[in-house]
Amino acid sequence: MKKLIIFAALAGACMTTQAQTCGAKTKANTECKAHVKVMGMKCWRHDPDYVKKPESQSVTCKGTKKDGNKCTLKTKHASGYCHHHRPEVVGITYRNN
Repeated sequence: MKKLIIFAALAGACMTTQAQTCGAKTKANTECKAHVKVMGMKCWRHDPDYVKKPESQSVTCKGTKKDGNKCTLKTKHASGYCHHHRPEVVGITYRNN
């Protein structure tokens, strides 16, 4: 009996939650099913105010390997160092954004 009550409660909770989708009309005149964080918002395809972030240029790492040669890995991080040679500051490691 307890299992039945728990199942009924879960089923009711699942039915009351609404999917947070874009809801705009596509070119095929169907509803867009892209998920959004806030109900009523539009996805990036249908949001007229959406601006794509500028992509940073990829550069060769400025670090040196243990054998003394220059590192040949590419990075887009602002510091110019790859994930192996990026310095740690007060226990916080820089990560790619």
